[in-house]
Amino acid sequence: MSTNLQIEIPSDTKQLMTKLNDELGISLLAYMVGLDDQSLIYKWRIGTAEPTTEQLDKLKLAYEVFFALAGPDYKDIRFAHFQFISTVELLDEASYARAIRTGMDPDRIRRAAAHYLASRS
Repeated sequence: MSTNLQIEIPSDTKQLMTKLNDELGISLLAYMVGLDDQSLIYKWRIGTAEPTTEQLDKLKLAYEVFFALAGPDYKDIRFAHFQFISTVELLDEASYARAIRTGMDPDRIRRAAAHYLASRS
């Protein structure tokens, strides 16, 4: 069963990249999709190159999970939780960023985020 975090993901790659880059930064984005060359992130953002299907899927998953983790007033907490804090039993001690990079099952990552959000309610 697929977990839906109810986050609308931009369909336009440039818009997706702009929002992700503004929130997560070029280094973390490159890390999550396994790039050594960070300039590709910039090229995706301005539309002079396109990510592969696998890279785009990882970026969309990152967007969905990142924006689900906390409300708009909690950017720093959301960033820290996304990059550093793990939901141990659900992500095998990996951060969301690492889980995405390593290709962990997207539904497992979504379930971990949903579990975290439910625990905060």
